[in-house]
Amino acid sequence: MFQKISTRTITNSDKAIRNRSAESADLNGSFSTHAAGRSIPYYLKLRQGAIIKTISGSGRLVEASQGVNFDEIATWSYNQLCLIRQGGGVKDFLDYFAKQKELSEVLSCTVPNAFLIESTSLYEKLQSEDAKLKYKLPDGTEGILNGKQVNRLLRKLERVYEIKPDLTISAPLGKAKIRINNKTLTIDSTILKKIKVSYNAKDITLQSFIFKNGLYSITFADPRYMYFMGNCFENSSGISEINNILEMLVPKANIQNVSSEKGILLGGMTQFSNGSMFDVVENIHSGDDYIFCDDLGNEWADHITFNKSESCICFIHSKHGDKSTSASKLHDVVGQGIKNLGYMYFNTSDFTDKIRSKLRKNYIGVYNKKSVSTKIKK
Repeated sequence: MFQKISTRTITNSDKAIRNRSAESADLNGSFSTHAAGRSIPYYLKLRQGAIIKTISGSGRLVEASQGVNFDEIATWSYNQLCLIRQGGGVKDFLDYFAKQKELSEVLSCTVPNAFLIESTSLYEKLQSEDAKLKYKLPDGTEGILNGKQVNRLLRKLERVYEIKPDLTISAPLGKAKIRINNKTLTIDSTILKKIKVSYNAKDITLQSFIFKNGLYSITFADPRYMYFMGNCFENSSGISEINNILEMLVPKANIQNVSSEKGILLGGMTQFSNGSMFDVVENIHSGDDYIFCDDLGNEWADHITFNKSESCICFIHSKHGDKSTSASKLHDVVGQGIKNLGYMYFNTSDFTDKIRSKLRKNYIGVYNKKSVSTKIKK
């Protein structure tokens, strides 16, 4: 089960939230996957039985365990490779997120338009490595950037830079250009090559350090795509949510025979007409302990039902119309439910007041534009 996830939104906008993290005992079910197709997972923590693993966007996989010998490490490595080839056995949850695409496929239909160095991640990586930033002085000696200079540099780097049609980028990165390689996009910058990162007793250019750790992102003229941590991704929101929507739609017997919402309303009737949606709803929930009709007036829902054995309260909104695949028709009933969501958080006093003021009375409806007092118990 997935217990923690960090994601990068497919955007470089200054107005958007670019990174999000969520943690739970089990994210699958507690994490809202709405619009998850716009997000790229770059850190995962998952539990498989008693084993906890973490996977980072750089491809690093860590498993918490006791000390083992070399043969056991080799066996573990082989098993992980087999899992990767098989998809890891945990793909269902990740299917909701942005889909990986081949760079060549993306470049065949769009072009890079903006470049961003992930400056916060860069700063955190420099801190975790206890790295120093060096530069060459005019006399040939090396100087080390102090705290103020590092902060000034990061402020310059955190901006989103436009990529021109010829793939060049304007200052303050000096002369800089996006390079399209066989499977990657990189930047060639005079400034980033002049600054050295010193850590673990070695020096590499800041440009190489950024590339090595995937600390940059590139967006495209087509906003569906983004290059991040060495891979291209496509926004799959909407498409990835189709299965979620279908899972919520459960067919019920007799609904296909419904011909109206409430049917004919007459003064002496004690139940809703056969063939009406209200009658079908009350039959479906006939096994519940209580069924209340809260239609019209200050309604929380058309029906509210209580099932004590299942510890379940249902708020039911009913509509009727011609058979249709129209999104607006679906929105009519879903929108009514969304509008009344706040009523789900009622207390004893709220419901007692509703019973006293409304639910103890017989149903009064409208038929042929006239008010009709029935003997249908609410």
